[in-house]
Amino acid sequence: MQRELVWMKKIVLAMVVLLGVPSASRGQLSLTIEKALDIAEENSPTLRRSHMNLERYQETLIAQRASLKSKFSLNLNPVGYEKNRRFDNRLSQWYTNESFTTSGTFRVDQPILWTDGEISLINTFGWQDNNSNIDGETNSNKAFNNNLYLQLSQPIFTYNKRKMELKQIEYDYENANISYALQRLNTEKDITNQFYNVYMTQSQLTITREELVNAQQSYDIIKNKVEADLAAKDELFQAELNLATARSSVEEQQVSLENAKDKLKQTLGMNLNDDLMVFAEIEVKPIDVNLQQAITHGLDSRLELRQREIKSDELGFSMIKTKALNEFKGDISVSFGLIGDNRNFDKIYENPTQNPRVAISFTVPIFDWGGGKESPRAGRKGGAE
Repeated sequence: MQRELVWMKKIVLAMVVLLGVPSASRGQLSLTIEKALDIAEENSPTLRRSHMNLERYQETLIAQRASLKSKFSLNLNPVGYEKNRRFDNRLSQWYTNESFTTSGTFRVDQPILWTDGEISLINTFGWQDNNSNIDGETNSNKAFNNNLYLQLSQPIFTYNKRKMELKQIEYDYENANISYALQRLNTEKDITNQFYNVYMTQSQLTITREELVNAQQSYDIIKNKVEADLAAKDELFQAELNLATARSSVEEQQVSLENAKDKLKQTLGMNLNDDLMVFAEIEVKPIDVNLQQAITHGLDSRLELRQREIKSDELGFSMIKTKALNEFKGDISVSFGLIGDNRNFDKIYENPTQNPRVAISFTVPIFDWGGGKESPRAGRKGGAE
């Protein structure tokens, strides 16, 4: 019996919608909640903005990860000519130097993520025609030269900038993913509310039109009675008032329906000139909710909590960067290779020369008028806000 009543309610609801709403005219869109969500996925301005922001951070993350791979570069200097008058401090005399050079440098740079260092393989190959004139005596040299060496650059006593930048971009991408998911949920909620607002206004318009038909029938009956002297004119005046009120209700409900449709079309990203008609099937499904399970599920799945965790880590990064504005730090540079030169290209490394190099440098802060002390405090107060 209960199942039959449910089916009867659905049949009556369908008849009310079909009879109360004018048939879909040419160009009118028949809309269900599923179709509305699909339209919003493609046309909603807020969803598209959030999705483009997600794609931007995704491309940035791809670019940052690509920067951690080996980079190959070639620098060419096809022609170099120079003629100068110089002073030789060793011989305490002036001389004229004229040189013609051509060279190229090929290098492979490999960043090291875990140490923020960089290892490079560099090869510089060139040819020169050099002439020097000292008191009428001319010395000249024409030769090929090649400098091949391996170099390691490593910062010390400071934080890993490369690793922090990568983590920051990963957080930005994850945060954009969360924002997009939350935006989808909010959009679905707004569309559902607006969709059923249109549906209820549409159903209410059907009811007011039926009331108008009843008021018109009542008015015609009373008018006939009055003309036949079977009823007083006061009843006719009241019937006219009821009929005018019913007409006003229909017009007011029609305006409310158009406003509700425009709001829904704006959220969906549709053209406001397009017409639509919504269809829905209302079915109530009771769900048993366990309080403890609901709390546990909320703590495990709420995306806003993850956003707060990301924000906390980003504030930690900002604090590290702020403290490093005036820090003691150093750099180590180590390289080793071979240099060869000869008039003949095939004998360029006949007598090679080793060129080891080690350099260590430090940056020692001395006095900064309190900037290094106040900046972290300002960062902590800003993060607390």
